[in-house]
Amino acid sequence: MASCDLTIELEGDGVYRPGQTIKGTLHVSTSGAVRCDSLFVSLDWYTHGRGNRVRGAIERSELFVGELTAGEHRFPFEFQVPATPRVYHGELLNVDLELTAKADIPWAIDPKTNAEIVVVYEDTTGYVVAPLSASDARDGCFPIAVATTVLAAAFALLLGIEHHVAVSFTLVLAVFSGLVAANRARRWFAAGKTGQVSVDVSQGGGGGYREVSDRSRVRCGVQIARRGVRINSIVAKLLVQEIVVKGSGTNRTTSVHELYSAEEPLSVEDNRTGADRLPLPEPSRIPFSFNKTDNHVEWRVNIHVDIEGWPDWIGAYTLDVTPGDSAG
Repeated sequence: MASCDLTIELEGDGVYRPGQTIKGTLHVSTSGAVRCDSLFVSLDWYTHGRGNRVRGAIERSELFVGELTAGEHRFPFEFQVPATPRVYHGELLNVDLELTAKADIPWAIDPKTNAEIVVVYEDTTGYVVAPLSASDARDGCFPIAVATTVLAAAFALLLGIEHHVAVSFTLVLAVFSGLVAANRARRWFAAGKTGQVSVDVSQGGGGGYREVSDRSRVRCGVQIARRGVRINSIVAKLLVQEIVVKGSGTNRTTSVHELYSAEEPLSVEDNRTGADRLPLPEPSRIPFSFNKTDNHVEWRVNIHVDIEGWPDWIGAYTLDVTPGDSAG
C-alpha cells in the first residue's frame, strides 16, 4: 500500500495573539495513489497534568475528499485564535492549543501530525463575570436519603448471614448514604426555617455581561424569603480552584489546588437581605473559568447564613468568568 506523510507548515514565527489568524499549509506526500475519505486540519485544545487527558476541537477545516495521486500536494488553511479557552499552565492542570492534521484512509492506519500553537496574551483590564441568579428551597431529597440509608442497612443485614463480602460493600453504601442524609438534613432543616433563599452575583447595575468601573470587585446579594428569622450573619466566600480527576471507576481520584480565596461578611438589612462587593483577584495571576471533563478551573461563591438557634444555611454556586478587554 502506498505511503502517505503529512507535514504542517505555519506562516510567520508561530506566535499568535487572540483574534489573530493562523495561516499555514498542509503538505501531503504520497508514494502512490491513495484513497482519502477525509483530509482535515483542526484547531484543538487539550489538557495535561495531574488529571485525565482530554481534548476537543475548537474549529475544523475539511481540505480534501477523493483520491490523492502520487507526489506532493499542498493544502492551505487558516484559523482564528480564540479568546477562550486560554493556554494555561498551573499546578495540577495545563491547557494548550495545537493544530491536528489527519487523513482518513480506508483499511489503513490513518496518518496524523500535530503542530503546537504558541499564544501570547495581553494584560486584561479585568474579568467579565456572567450574572448569576439562583433560588434554593426545601425539597424532598432528605426523606429519600434517609430511606436509602435504612434500605441499605437492611440489605446489608439480610446478606450478612451468608455473604461477608456483600456485607462490607453494603455497609459502605449505608455509611455513605448516612453522610448524604446528614448533609441533606442540615440543609433541609435550614431551608424549612428560611424558606426560599435567593442569591445574585453580578457586575454593573443593569446586569448582563458588563464590567463595572471598579473592576476589582463583584456584587453579591442574598435574600431570605421568610420574615421573622433571626440572622446572626451572612458571609460570602469567593473561591477559585483547580480541580482534576485521575483514573476511572474505583480508581478515580480527585485533586484540588486553591488559587484564590476571599471571604466577606455581607451587610444584613431588615434581617432578610445581605449585599456587598467581593474582591476579585488580579487578572494576571488567576486563570479564567475552564470546565471540561475531569479538568476544571472553577470559580465559586459559597454562602453561609448563620441562623440563631437553628442549623446554618449553606449554598455553593459556580460562576462563569471570562476575560475583559485588553489593557492596550
